[in-house]
Amino acid sequence: MSERTAKPKRPTFAQVKRASHQAIERVLAHWLPGGKLVDGKKEYTAPNPTRADKHAGSLKVNIAKGTWSDFATGDKGGDLIDLVRYLDRCTDVDACNKLADFLNVTASGQPAPVPNKPKATEWKAVLPIPAEAMAAIPSKHYRHGAPSKVWIYKDARGEALMVLYRFDLGPDADGKSRKVFAPLTWCKQLATGEKQWRWQGMPEPRPLLRLDVLSKRRSAPVVVCEGEKSADAAAELLPHYVATCWPNGTNSWQKADFAPLAGRDVLLWPDNDAPGLSCMDALADHLRQCGAASVSIVAQAAFSQRPGLDGEKPTFAAGGEWAEGDDAADALAKGWTPAHLAELERTGELFALTLASAPEATTSTDPAKAKPAKGSRA
Repeated sequence: MSERTAKPKRPTFAQVKRASHQAIERVLAHWLPGGKLVDGKKEYTAPNPTRADKHAGSLKVNIAKGTWSDFATGDKGGDLIDLVRYLDRCTDVDACNKLADFLNVTASGQPAPVPNKPKATEWKAVLPIPAEAMAAIPSKHYRHGAPSKVWIYKDARGEALMVLYRFDLGPDADGKSRKVFAPLTWCKQLATGEKQWRWQGMPEPRPLLRLDVLSKRRSAPVVVCEGEKSADAAAELLPHYVATCWPNGTNSWQKADFAPLAGRDVLLWPDNDAPGLSCMDALADHLRQCGAASVSIVAQAAFSQRPGLDGEKPTFAAGGEWAEGDDAADALAKGWTPAHLAELERTGELFALTLASAPEATTSTDPAKAKPAKGSRA
């Protein structure tokens, strides 16, 4: 009769909590990269990867205590296990095990020798998502409830890869609207083979939105925005373009796969702020290296005009409002229409001529590649 092999004993929550706090800067650099120490090095702040957060400041971790809070959303926790659970959208047990594996914490509470090979991720996304799984997709988030908007990322054949939920949470203490994004993937547990929906993102490189439409409209130009809502608006304003974006906002463009844009004419539509403009400048260079046929960037200055209509004819007047952070969705909300964008494209005013990294400035490719004006407005 064969003897059963005893499973290795896992460390306790208290042991992982203590070990993670001792290595707090290493943990934060891994789960919240790109952050910095502030307030006399008492706190660590970084953009919140669970939402389209461009600036560090609202999410802070107390270095001495390990407590954390995002003042923009009201989310908070008492230790780094809570933080990993929040960021990875997993259970407390999963978060504890992830930290234990990352820090090589043994049941004795002491870090084990670093293995030669990193351990496999516990849950792995199944791609594409089976139709039967899509038929049983969760309708609500465990914390935020029903989403205000849902996007489905698909492959070129139209099969689902990831579902993205957006939650509008209302204004914060300063009156600014709050939003949270939660990616949902169909995953397989590597050890047991169990499959279930998990609140976690896709592995890198991540796909672009509307790959199926890109595949069907092979000769259409492409407009790339910083987020899904902006891409939806750009699709309405520029219907002869395929509108797309990458997951997780400005700071994650390098984690996306832009190979499908090789050979395409691409127009980049940044948010009207320094991070957006800088991001799109860098992305323009990357797309050229990927083999894009041409790359242009939307001229922010064009939207300083006030749009109007004379019957069906678009009109443009001085005194328009184009604020810092505005994007394609704001343009749509402020009265810009497909007719206005078609006229800006016809005259060449839609396309910037120079690179820039400040809001309300031109932002695009070198002048030799900018589209020429075909006419002028009377």
